[in-house]
Amino acid sequence: MTLPDGRALAWSQHGTRGPTLLLIHGWCCDQRFWDFQLESLARDFTLVTVDLAGHGLSSRLPVGSSYSIEAMARDVVTAIEQLELRELILVGHSLGGPVALELAIARPDRCQRVIGVDTFTDAAMYRRRPPAEIAERCNAFRADFPKAMTALVRMITLHDALGYGVADWISATMSAREPETAVAVLDALLRWDIDARWPLLTRPVATINSAPLVPLIQPIEGLADLELEMMERVGHFPMMEDPRGFETRLRRLIGRDSARPT
Repeated sequence: MTLPDGRALAWSQHGTRGPTLLLIHGWCCDQRFWDFQLESLARDFTLVTVDLAGHGLSSRLPVGSSYSIEAMARDVVTAIEQLELRELILVGHSLGGPVALELAIARPDRCQRVIGVDTFTDAAMYRRRPPAEIAERCNAFRADFPKAMTALVRMITLHDALGYGVADWISATMSAREPETAVAVLDALLRWDIDARWPLLTRPVATINSAPLVPLIQPIEGLADLELEMMERVGHFPMMEDPRGFETRLRRLIGRDSARPT
């Protein structure tokens, strides 16, 4: 898809029936991180996947532009408008969770609900961080991006239910990202503030998160009406580490009433 400024936004569709799920990947990931879900879910849903700006096959933001969660979301808003997608269920993994929230805030008329995947609840990632901390964390990746990324993935990927070497593939794929863009997106995520954006939501939000990783996070308390579903024996990539267990929970959440509690 060609965006108004001439950049490319890569997207794919799978299935043609039922509600439409818009699947949004995480930091340094791409559409392929949903591959384990596509065949089964496409029997009952229309699935649309996208590559966010600077990820996968999509163009980077224009030279001189600063990455932000809002800017990446605006690209996807343009996509859903061009594709005339309505009554969407937004499914966002990690960074894709904040992008999904921004979509729901910008176009609530197009969205039914938001479902996160190991996202929203870690203050160290989703609550605005102090400038010195942002600089320190970004510099760690600038110093040796492949090494830092490999160490991170090994720490947060805990299980491989299908025995496909998921952690190896995730590590190799994320470590191969272009460091300058990757760090710019990380900086954008650490500058984003869920506390400021959450009250603007008018659609229900749930998230499917890793139980074993809870000791590693700084929990965020007080996100009103967030429905939290925990998965055991998985890390940060539950849709890849235990695809069928994840699908069961996702289908259950999709079946819930779409009215946001008041």
